[in-house]
Amino acid sequence: MPIFLERKGAAVVAYLALTGSASRSKLAGMLWPDAREATARNNLAQQLRKLRLALEDSLVQGSGVLSLDATVTVDVLEARVACEQGRHEAFVDFQGTLLGDLAFDDCPDFDAWLTAERTRLAQDRGVSLRALASAAEASGDTDATFSWASRLLEAEPLAEDAYVRVMTLQYLRGDVAAARATYERCEAMLAREFGAAPLAETVAFAAKLKQPKQTTARRSASAATLSIRAPALVGREREWARMQEAWDKGQFIFLSGESGVGKSRLAREFAANQGAFDVFAGRPGDVYVPFAANTRRYRELLARNPDLRLEPWMRAELGRVLPELSDDAPPPVRTDEDRERFFFAQGELIRFGSEGLKATVIDDLQYFDQASIDVGDYAMIKYAPLGKPGGLPRFIDCFRRGELPPSTAAAIQYGVELGLACVIELEPLAEDAAIELVLHLGVDAARNRAREVARATGGNPQFILETVRQLAHRPSGAPLTLPETVGQAIERRLRELTPGALLTLRAASVLQRDFDVDLVADVLHSPLLDVVGHWEELEAGQFVRGERFTHDLILETTRANLPLSVAHALHRSAAAALTARGAESARVARHWLEGGVPSEAAEAFVRAAARAEQGGRWREAAELLVQAALSFEADGHSERAAEQWADAARFAHHHHLELVGSLEPLGSRTSAVDREAPTP
Repeated sequence: MPIFLERKGAAVVAYLALTGSASRSKLAGMLWPDAREATARNNLAQQLRKLRLALEDSLVQGSGVLSLDATVTVDVLEARVACEQGRHEAFVDFQGTLLGDLAFDDCPDFDAWLTAERTRLAQDRGVSLRALASAAEASGDTDATFSWASRLLEAEPLAEDAYVRVMTLQYLRGDVAAARATYERCEAMLAREFGAAPLAETVAFAAKLKQPKQTTARRSASAATLSIRAPALVGREREWARMQEAWDKGQFIFLSGESGVGKSRLAREFAANQGAFDVFAGRPGDVYVPFAANTRRYRELLARNPDLRLEPWMRAELGRVLPELSDDAPPPVRTDEDRERFFFAQGELIRFGSEGLKATVIDDLQYFDQASIDVGDYAMIKYAPLGKPGGLPRFIDCFRRGELPPSTAAAIQYGVELGLACVIELEPLAEDAAIELVLHLGVDAARNRAREVARATGGNPQFILETVRQLAHRPSGAPLTLPETVGQAIERRLRELTPGALLTLRAASVLQRDFDVDLVADVLHSPLLDVVGHWEELEAGQFVRGERFTHDLILETTRANLPLSVAHALHRSAAAALTARGAESARVARHWLEGGVPSEAAEAFVRAAARAEQGGRWREAAELLVQAALSFEADGHSERAAEQWADAARFAHHHHLELVGSLEPLGSRTSAVDREAPTP
């Protein structure tokens, strides 16, 4: 039986459901902004009591930091997972508006958050409807194509491309009068809402609607609007065969190659051919925070499997990375046995949470933090071979060539030597395959120049797509030029942003990962509603989606174009804002360091080292002590630096750590310490 919650009780549940957790003080401040802090916190406590009484269960967990019980199923989260996994029909079946018709004009900060979340859901609906329309068109189902396109127009009545899709399909179905009416509606909407005229391509197409006697070969809606088909997977037969061989052996499959070469596409196509699969991606900035990637992964698995029951020992171990699972602080990881139990709990969560999946595709492995990589190394040996009954699904991991940390590359090579892993290098397409791809894209302007395009782009699929896209919009016979690099295209788009939106994007690029609009506002010391307005501009321009960058290249280009003085100021502000939120010390330290405050960075590195030692991550602890020593030296604190060098050396000696990579600076500093270090 449905239970209807009071307005602010529903707000509490919705916020925790979509953000994962929040402090009592933050929720109280958002929902009772005009009340004194003590009164606001008391109001929140009353709402939580009402929730417990209404539901006869502890829906909300925690004391200082609140979260929903891990068994709670959230329809919006399930819908988002469906969208991200490409199950678009399941997503569009999700009906309704987040929190219905409830209004929160009296809670400006919460209202801004709710508006952003509703906008995100609307944008995801548009993405899914476009994908469904394109898929139906590719299959030749014209009725379904028109149905999805019509639903898209209903969902996005201010989107010119939605009108163009519908009127194109009406034209191809022979209903010229309906197409004219759709164009007129589009023209009136643009004038009324934006004071603008339709795009030149739209006007040119509309001109055809005034020539009813003209006979035209039946073409797809995509061709008529000068877009290109979804690229086919071509020229990868050899790689596919190697993947199948590794799959049959239960090996980890690693795909390596340059950006744009098609790693992700090949991985997903292959996985889909095997059965049910899911996708998880590393994010820029994960590398600085221990277990950042895995923590995000585990929360996704728990959200997707709300009925999953974890044994008490597993909840206690997983509480080290998921505090919401355990009320008690776990003891330090001191021995190899402690570490084994901690890693085994993580492996079992992945195993239970992945039941029914044939494969998991890991994208952007180069961004993963070392602690998450270590768990993967453990699983590669512990659960081999992959795909066996009751075991882990098979894994297909993608990474950019030459961008893995040395320790990760070494671990993968070790897996190859043991016969547990297979590394496949993806090269650009051979000329014949590149020509086939050009022809498949279905753009007349590129057909007669397919060989020229293939040679000019070097067979890189991404460059081929960009070149063909340009040819589709240029006069026939125009000279062929390589597309501007992706970085150059992004730089051009950055210059078109308003100053406020650009600064907001820069602040987000400095944070890199796990940020929200509130945190960006804190970094900028700007009113939240101002930043929300800038964020909407960034989402409309497809720079960000929800609370992450739409592509890591946008992040990288934004950071690369940051003036040094602006970067320093933003990093310092980010360090302060993250400290106030209780963020990981390692993450805070990097911001102080890049902000030019090595003394603060050093202290944060020391705290992070203590945390790593407590978690049994001994090499990481030693590396952080080295970073602390270097930071103290940079700030002229030679005595404090000497203390950290000595601690790092003793730690490395005690745990028999090899002095390579980040620990190499210890090599010239350990002899004196080694003489006095006790034998463990």
